[in-house]
Amino acid sequence: MAQDITAKQAAFVSRAQSFINQIWADCNALIALQAEWTASGYAIGAPEIDGTSWVIPDAQVQAAVSAATAAQLNTAMGALNAIVTTFQQQQGYLVPFKS
Repeated sequence: MAQDITAKQAAFVSRAQSFINQIWADCNALIALQAEWTASGYAIGAPEIDGTSWVIPDAQVQAAVSAATAAQLNTAMGALNAIVTTFQQQQGYLVPFKS
């Protein structure tokens, strides 16, 4: 006798939809974070704003993440930007599952 897998399939679709909605919200938060990063001039090499450098130094990074550096934060922000870009390019495929 064949196993009825419809409940398992429905549960999978439900979990996928939940994940899609969560990643959508997370990417929107990343977009806001990237905008703040850029507007505030936090990146290494960012120009001064009104004569003040807002670049986040190692000491500030290490106060929050002791094993990281400002250069690593800059690289991480670049990686997050790549994630957001990919999400934005592919989000059309996710729209039917967004609630």
